[in-house]
Amino acid sequence: MPAWYPHYAKDWLTSDNVMSMGYFEKGVFIQLLSIAWVNDGLPNNEAKAKQMLGLCLEEWEACAWIVRELFYDDGTKLRNKRQEVERKKYTDKVDKLRIAGSLGGKKKRASKCLANAKQKLSYTEPEPEPDIPKGIKERWSIKKAIALSVPLNLDNEEFKKAWVDWLEHLQEKKKLPKEKSIQAQFKKLSAWGSSRSVIAINHSIAGNYQGIYEPSGSCQAKPAESINDQSYDGDI
Repeated sequence: MPAWYPHYAKDWLTSDNVMSMGYFEKGVFIQLLSIAWVNDGLPNNEAKAKQMLGLCLEEWEACAWIVRELFYDDGTKLRNKRQEVERKKYTDKVDKLRIAGSLGGKKKRASKCLANAKQKLSYTEPEPEPDIPKGIKERWSIKKAIALSVPLNLDNEEFKKAWVDWLEHLQEKKKLPKEKSIQAQFKKLSAWGSSRSVIAINHSIAGNYQGIYEPSGSCQAKPAESINDQSYDGDI
């Protein structure tokens, strides 16, 4: 049983039996109800009941009528009629919750099994990636170009965005550089620094150039500072 039990204040205050008690007797009655709730009844032996209350003989004789009149003997223990009604309500509720929980658990397990079965039925093995024959290089792509690590002094969001824009610009012109050419560009751009490189890249995209030119340069004449890649490894 739980550590608490229902106590209806209105019923307590209006009970004829309680109203006839003194404060000492009321305290004894509450104590007896608490012991009975926790221990599923009182021992059907007045000496043991007196011992559980810790009363002297005189005190017991003053309140023994409570045990004799407000508790009944069911053959094994002394019980209070109203308390047993509340006990049954509680145990019935617990039993219903236990049954509902058991059924709910079964439904959940069944649903999980069904979901697993459906997943197995709908699952198809992914097609293996085709092996690249020996002697044939893996196809170069803008994804691989973007994945190359940039120099540390260029490793910032502004430069990386400009660099991706530059690679997409070259991709559209069918002039995407391979790794060796990109590394050569990185070396020059690293020497320029991040801000200067971003300005040059944006300028070159706006001018539709194939090489990276600073704003002072020209696509007709060779500028003093430019990165004009002449080593593209073929079209995509």
